[in-house]
Amino acid sequence: MSKMIIGIHGLSNKSPKDTLEKWWKQAIQEGLQKNVRCKQDFEFSLVYWADLYYKYPLHQDKDYEFDSLYNKEPYVKSDNKALTSYKEGWLSRMRAELTNPDSEILQTLKSKFDIEAATNYLLSAFFKDLHFYYSGKKLRDRNGKKRPIQQILTQQLKNEITQHKGKDLMLIAHSMGTIIAFDTLHKLPKSTKVSQFITMGSPLGIPQVKVKAAESGSPLAKPMSVTGNWVNFADKKDAIALDPHLADDYGGGIIDEMVLNDYHINGKHNYHKSYGYLRTPEISKYIAEFLRGESNK
Repeated sequence: MSKMIIGIHGLSNKSPKDTLEKWWKQAIQEGLQKNVRCKQDFEFSLVYWADLYYKYPLHQDKDYEFDSLYNKEPYVKSDNKALTSYKEGWLSRMRAELTNPDSEILQTLKSKFDIEAATNYLLSAFFKDLHFYYSGKKLRDRNGKKRPIQQILTQQLKNEITQHKGKDLMLIAHSMGTIIAFDTLHKLPKSTKVSQFITMGSPLGIPQVKVKAAESGSPLAKPMSVTGNWVNFADKKDAIALDPHLADDYGGGIIDEMVLNDYHINGKHNYHKSYGYLRTPEISKYIAEFLRGESNK
């Protein structure tokens, strides 16, 4: 059976589909080569929905760096020849952070204690994409018809999965894409299966998200359409993955793993960035096992 990896991106505006799809695959390949010495090529498709929310995509024209649509966080290779696993790197990171009075992690931890304020902020203010998804807001689908955005996005992912029915599928979802994927997987026909489900930087642990998921008809459990592992990856400094332990909320069959997201550019870190997640040693291990036919099913 041929293997296929499907990705779905997360919050906010993005570069054009071809560019983002290329960068996701490059990040996966970087991790495979550096972490597990796997140079195996693979079929990859990215479910792209940023163009449904935003009229114009981000661009990379350096003559217009002042433009609000200039992408300040493109894919860039890691500075490290060997990427660091969570078990190897967490202690050194914590030592450095806790001796720094201006530490970002201290601010993140403070915000995480006020769960209600933080989640309200996520859903209604800064992350308007997520708010629209749950608000019933109607946008135009690719045929020009106005429909609820949640319906449009889940149908788009469902179509992509169904198109590759008969292949051994791994679904990798990031950020808000994990919510879209979760809802979609619960709605798939019984005959349509995904063997491996990976979530990265997921907000599925946020209390309001769990409530909204249940209200929309998605049981708080591993979807029956996932025949193998559901593995959830989070960096503890990723403020979007407010509760990184999904197994506590969604029952058995979920594996939670902590990782170190090393993405940074121009001296600034983004611990939520998809490229940093995709090349972590822990995620590379699962992808390599899937490609080699070693995954649990």
